[in-house]
Amino acid sequence: MPAHDPALYDREAARIAKLKTQLVMIHPFWASLLIQLTLIPTDELGPYIGATDCVDRIWYNPVLTSPLSYRQLGFFLMHECAHIAFEHSTRREWRAHARWNQAADYAINLLVHDLREESPSITNLLPYELIPNILYDEQFRNMPAEAIYPLLLKNPPTTKTQTKDR
Repeated sequence: MPAHDPALYDREAARIAKLKTQLVMIHPFWASLLIQLTLIPTDELGPYIGATDCVDRIWYNPVLTSPLSYRQLGFFLMHECAHIAFEHSTRREWRAHARWNQAADYAINLLVHDLREESPSITNLLPYELIPNILYDEQFRNMPAEAIYPLLLKNPPTTKTQTKDR
């Protein structure tokens, strides 16, 4: 991992601040959740773009978020926010952590992909763009993580997860 680059960290913090502001206009509900969270830049996430404690913090790796388009960065933020909103850490119960996180990722990624802009002055646009190699499969549409989990036990995903829960 490259050494900490303050200019890169500042650029990513600025992009995230802009996205948070934009979110207030296009998704007030999600904005109200995201604005309350602490976003922490770090280069200590290994190969992951980001992580959440599923309570009030999101960590992101500026080295890995910087190549993302603005719309992909928005997708990442909504993805992590959804882990918190849907209380995935408390719903895991007895399930294996890594597989549970994959099931939650499939459910979340379908939801975030389908979010439409809610502003009356904007005509139903998709504001976020899927991140390459993210866990996404239409067979899991309208399914909660609890229903996806046993299916993953039978057929584990071949795509690597790009975010993780701490």
